[in-house]
Amino acid sequence: MTLPGKTILPVLLLWLSIFAAPSCLSVGQRMYNVPRIEKKTRPENIAISYERPEKKHLIIGELVVRYNSEYRRELALKLMKEKAAEYGADGIILQSIERADDNWSMSHHQGDTPVQFQVKIYNLKGSMYQFQPE
Repeated sequence: MTLPGKTILPVLLLWLSIFAAPSCLSVGQRMYNVPRIEKKTRPENIAISYERPEKKHLIIGELVVRYNSEYRRELALKLMKEKAAEYGADGIILQSIERADDNWSMSHHQGDTPVQFQVKIYNLKGSMYQFQPE
């Protein structure tokens, strides 16, 4: 089955909007102190909490994982742990999880019918820390 030349572009745009655009999972970081990179940490050993640890520690930076409703929070936490492990962090103090009000939408007209979709975006924020000698 061949499509007339005028409908190939709209069909391609619709396919991209459905299968490519909604997938959003990214991580950003801001470093405050130079971490001890030589001290590698395994992601599964990184503690995650909403409270500061009682042991002496140094905040080395912040992480923000931005993801959409297609992903589960557990996947965002896993990505956060993997990134913190690269910096030798011992743990992450979760700061907030918020839904961004700026839903992403795309509008395309196929004849007289508009095609739209919206995706909810979430930001998971946390501070990385390393334990310090007593």
